[in-house]
Amino acid sequence: MGYRSGLEREVSEHLEGFEHEPFVIAYHAPKKYTPDFVHPDNPSVWYEVKGYFRTHDEAKKYVHIQNDHPNIELRFIIKNPNIRAYPGVKITMGEWLTKNGFKWCTVEDIPDAWKRGN
Repeated sequence: MGYRSGLEREVSEHLEGFEHEPFVIAYHAPKKYTPDFVHPDNPSVWYEVKGYFRTHDEAKKYVHIQNDHPNIELRFIIKNPNIRAYPGVKITMGEWLTKNGFKWCTVEDIPDAWKRGN
């Protein structure tokens, strides 16, 4: 499957040996989620690439996924931590992700360990 955004394509250039959208899982039944990137050597860590959330419901989706699948770690690679998380709120992407317990980084600052799937 192709990339859903230019940002996903950009991030793919930084991640070594990752599979792009390798599978779909159910979350907060009966909805489904496809992680953006998963390294085959570490399938319990999933990477989601986000510019921002379009709605509050989209943002909450990731909290539900994490709660429904405690055996996985959902990490975010974002474009800009200082933009609003979604329309109508003052909280930024970085603040929202930190508040909700997610590990995150920007495209420019992806940790070397993450690039290798660790």
